[in-house]
Amino acid sequence: EVFYQINISGSSRDLTVLDKFKETLKNAPLLERDGFMVEVGESLQGRDDKTGLFPYRLSISLVPGSPKKGGAS
Repeated sequence: EVFYQINISGSSRDLTVLDKFKETLKNAPLLERDGFMVEVGESLQGRDDKTGLFPYRLSISLVPGSPKKGGAS
């Protein structure tokens, strides 16, 4: 079974911006491939008291299957 995974690490001051980023990734035309579904997972740490930033890690997986209507999970 073939699948692809992309990992992104970063930090965000605003969690709503991170949510919008995740939604943009889920619906990105560049990630749409026949026979694959896009799944975006998130690992979020608590706010850093010194910087005020939330460290995060996103994992974007392209797994075999048909995309769900109305956006991928």
